[in-house]
Amino acid sequence: MVELTLTGLVGNRTMSAEMAATLAVAAEERRSLLFVAVPRMAGKSTTMLATLQHVPPGTPIHLLSRAKGPRLGIPSNPDGGYLLASEIADTAFDDYLWGDEVRTMFAALKHDDFSVVRERAYCLGRGFESPRASPTEVRGTQTTRPGTRRPQL
Repeated sequence: MVELTLTGLVGNRTMSAEMAATLAVAAEERRSLLFVAVPRMAGKSTTMLATLQHVPPGTPIHLLSRAKGPRLGIPSNPDGGYLLASEIADTAFDDYLWGDEVRTMFAALKHDDFSVVRERAYCLGRGFESPRASPTEVRGTQTTRPGTRRPQL
């Protein structure tokens, strides 16, 4: 499989040069990133991986997973790296986070770690008030299944 770059995504007209530059600078500055798209297979992973090529050299990227225990693989000592959640969705996949797991991830952001998050399409509108909010302030991350409770906006 060919690994796509932001330049390649511009070249194949997936995104504008301005959007690619914005993503590259955001990664260089270690900003938090959220990739959301509809429909499925719209290119969230491709865009995320192309963007992550622009993080400063040596920046740790921690892939979060339930299989890594209650801390999900979040380092005990903040290292300024990215916390990467494959998706925020209520599924049985270990690397898809939901409920308390999402709150754990957002709580870690208080230590100046950064987050790269991809969401499934059905999470649109369930939104988050702030990536730096306390775990109890994060909206749309209740432990009930999608559609069973209307988020408080």
